[in-house]
Amino acid sequence: MRNSRGGYRLATERQVEGMLDRMARALSATWPEEMTVVGIRRRGVPLAERLVDRLSRLGTGDVVLQELELKRYSDDLDLLHRHPELRTPDDALELEGRRVLLMDDVLFSGRTLDRALSYCVAAGAAEVRCAVVCSRDGRELPITADFVGMRCDVGVNGIVDVRVPPYEDELAIDISSRISPRDKGG
Repeated sequence: MRNSRGGYRLATERQVEGMLDRMARALSATWPEEMTVVGIRRRGVPLAERLVDRLSRLGTGDVVLQELELKRYSDDLDLLHRHPELRTPDDALELEGRRVLLMDDVLFSGRTLDRALSYCVAAGAAEVRCAVVCSRDGRELPITADFVGMRCDVGVNGIVDVRVPPYEDELAIDISSRISPRDKGG
């Protein structure tokens, strides 16, 4: 189905909510005790909040939510940094000896999750797993997510846009195509 911005809707709010429900059930069965869910800012944080809410409703043990800010892309999905820039939190994350779940919206090159994983290991995490709403083609590093809402192959010019309130007006997954300079007449 086409969306209002000229791309295509891959998943509606209901479908994304279902993905988060499945991830929470799988997580609860795998890690029934305590864990720290680290949302990667921006869109990974509200997704992590939704996941933590589901985990608490499932009766999962002590679940702590923390945030980590890594910046690689701008909000319009243009590349800002070749390697994700870690913005050191004001207070270091308390990860020593904890099981950690990193939560992000899209797994693309693997560079953001690799940087976040390195941070968690250096902070003393006992175990680290990764969850993403969408895992797409284009990996540059051998990074995979343990919990995935959906997988999609969109090609080199494809853009996966996970729309997450409060940053967008709805929860959804859209795809579109990046226009190359040649296509613009340049």
